[in-house]
Amino acid sequence: MDMKLQTTVAPTDSELAYWIDQWDRMQEAYNPDRADRFRTLTGIVGAVCPAPNTIVDLGCGTGSVMQQCLEAFPTARVIGIDMDSCLLALAEQRLGIHGNRASVHQLDFRTDAWADTIPNGVDAVVSATALHWLSEAHLGDLYAKVSSLLRPGGIFLNADHVGSGHALVQRFWASERAHARDKRYSGNEWSKFWDDYFGALGEQQREMRTAVLGPWEGVEQGLPLQWQLNRLTECGFSHVDCFYRFHGDAIYGGIK
Repeated sequence: MDMKLQTTVAPTDSELAYWIDQWDRMQEAYNPDRADRFRTLTGIVGAVCPAPNTIVDLGCGTGSVMQQCLEAFPTARVIGIDMDSCLLALAEQRLGIHGNRASVHQLDFRTDAWADTIPNGVDAVVSATALHWLSEAHLGDLYAKVSSLLRPGGIFLNADHVGSGHALVQRFWASERAHARDKRYSGNEWSKFWDDYFGALGEQQREMRTAVLGPWEGVEQGLPLQWQLNRLTECGFSHVDCFYRFHGDAIYGGIK
């Protein structure tokens, strides 16, 4: 697995397992429908490609979506791409039981270089809560690259934030998200996870991560759904649709 985590003392397997659990708990705080999203995502992939050979996860993070795909499709190879070595270390630990069916690569999908690691004609490309980090220009370029990598009949699905063009609706969605988070946990779980994790890894790892990721480019609430669907259509996808929606989150995509 092509990733490097430079720390003063390498975390043990049990320590990595602890941080995987903490990550999942934090994600559940922000995404109360997380399990439903995962089931819907893999279910749609399976409906379109019942026995996929190759699935790519963009912004794979700790490998949670990859794990769902590996379990749902026991003969599939799943490739994960992410820029963040801190999260890829957790993905490597999470996915180790799947052997060479799972691979993760530390690559910047704001460039075209990541696509060189992907074989042409993959069955599915998926992503979850990652692509809203990208600017409009980078996201549009990414959709075009994904379209070129998929086989005819292959599917792209993104489970991510989608914004509303109406300020009052967006305010309501944000309020509902905060309410759901506070019912499960208290405090800023995102910041707490990273503060605690870097406390274990060492602050030099925070500095390295910041240098690799660079400044924020995207839209926190996500670009509007209609923008996403229009851009996918322009990039050659057919059967473009929103397959699932819960307030300001959705699973959308298209079939090539």
